Amino acid sequence: MRKSLLIIVVLVFACGLLSAAPKKQLPAWETEEEKAASQAKKIPFNLQLRTPPQEIPYGPPEYGAMAGVVIQIPTGWSQLDDYYGAMAQGIVAAGAKPYIIVANTSEKNSVMTDALTPYGVAESDVEFYTYPYDANWTRDYGPWMIYTNGRTARAVVDHHYYDERSNDDAIPVKLGAAWIDEVFVSGFYTEGGNFMTDGLGTCWMSTGVFEKNNLQDTEQNRATVAQLFKQYVGCDRVFFPVSIPGEGTTHIDMYSKILNQDTIIVSYSSSEWGADAGELAQLETAAELYGSIEKPGGGKYTIVRIPMTYGGSWFGTTYYTHTNSLIVNDHVLVPIYGKGTDEEALQIYRDLMPGYTIIGIDSNEIIPQGGSIHCTTMQIPPEQYKECGDGVIAGGEECEPLYLGGETCVTLGYTSGDLACNDDCTFDETDCVTLESCGNGTIDAGELCDGNTIACTDIAGKDYIDGTATCQPSCGAWDESDCKSDTPDDTPQPDDTTEGEFPDDAFPEGPTDIDDQSDLEPDVPSDFDFAGSDDTIPADAPASDDDTVIVPDSGKRAVEAGCGCSVLF
Repeated sequence: MRKSLLIIVVLVFACGLLSAAPKKQLPAWETEEEKAASQAKKIPFNLQLRTPPQEIPYGPPEYGAMAGVVIQIPTGWSQLDDYYGAMAQGIVAAGAKPYIIVANTSEKNSVMTDALTPYGVAESDVEFYTYPYDANWTRDYGPWMIYTNGRTARAVVDHHYYDERSNDDAIPVKLGAAWIDEVFVSGFYTEGGNFMTDGLGTCWMSTGVFEKNNLQDTEQNRATVAQLFKQYVGCDRVFFPVSIPGEGTTHIDMYSKILNQDTIIVSYSSSEWGADAGELAQLETAAELYGSIEKPGGGKYTIVRIPMTYGGSWFGTTYYTHTNSLIVNDHVLVPIYGKGTDEEALQIYRDLMPGYTIIGIDSNEIIPQGGSIHCTTMQIPPEQYKECGDGVIAGGEECEPLYLGGETCVTLGYTSGDLACNDDCTFDETDCVTLESCGNGTIDAGELCDGNTIACTDIAGKDYIDGTATCQPSCGAWDESDCKSDTPDDTPQPDDTTEGEFPDDAFPEGPTDIDDQSDLEPDVPSDFDFAGSDDTIPADAPASDDDTVIVPDSGKRAVEAGCGCSVLF
């Protein structure tokens, strides 16, 4: 009898332990077991049901205004409490709201007690959503946000996440319903960590998207994918840098990040830091590709290199990346690791993003699982779009509240001072200093003009054909707003190697419920050929020259030169 009671007690205790055990942590990449299990479920690319917007939408960049950030805080994993607590604290400090996914009320209480309250984050600072979930990689399965109907309505794009993580895959649709945002389903297998845009129609994703969709990496399939992303996210052109060899996610946020419409940071490493020859070559090739691209407004992107070390863990190679950061309004949350590169990385962000608060967050507990701050967050822009505040200097804007486009008081013709941006996206020159002689009607030493006008055709170094320029109040520059040029506008045009000549209705529309198999017959134009359907990409598959150029490792990072050009040395 005593033995029977002992067995019962042990069983009850064991069951109690099992019920309290944390959910199994899934890495950021699709495991081999998940891949094997999903093969029978995958719908071929050309049979996917698609519901694109009726018109080309606008895809905002990450550095635009943000209303909130979607995160999922695992419970029962106390080693991650500080990571998520510091992250939530930074999001709130930036004036955004953490949208936290929990499975039930018990998890909500645990998140508050263990992660948020110790960091001064109150329940009123956050918003909880009770949904079943599989993992915490909200960047990858979370909603991609766009603006439709002439940027008057916010909407959700729902791409397809890993088949074996169906709870996560369902969350974008649920959030769209909660926010009363229309949802557009693409059926495309991809993750948010493998995409970035400059907000002006230029987009990037790695070549890993082809393998995810069982497509060969060919020029034709590149054009097909680019056209899909034009329909869903507003990409005028798409570029495909290669992935880090052997890195499971294939995501570009592991080694690159766009900070503003002019500047991209790309990782650099060395053999002393654990990188092998293939990894070093990939980083240099990616940097060269980014630096070769013409910006929509002319000139090249400035490429600045940032350190990354390599290490080992129970999951395999660990990539201690500093590009896996989150820009949320006027704050930047940067992963740090104590590996000797933190201060250099943080200083690069400070130098490139003046006016932002740069916060380093210890990410050692999360990074071995294949991602960090960027991978565990998905930013949500405001419900109402505002051109001034979207992070992009465009149209008649002179600046953005957090970005001056490289201009300073000196470049505007003043002798010194601090330039700022007004709420209407015009320059605030209040603190700029002019020459004492400015305003006397005479062009004195150090002045370009003084109260006078000039024919635009007479301005040195410019190619105007008509108009009159007036002297700016600084006496150091001309106001050329009325000058006329015969050069074409800077509207991005399709790139022959990245965007196909497919009509906007090239993809079939259909019901969003993929369980309705009766509608899975192809509805694709006869000339819309999807080359390749194998699980692997043949070694001899044609690919862009951009992705095969090998640039020797210089061992040095590039630096900001203030020239608006690519700096690679």
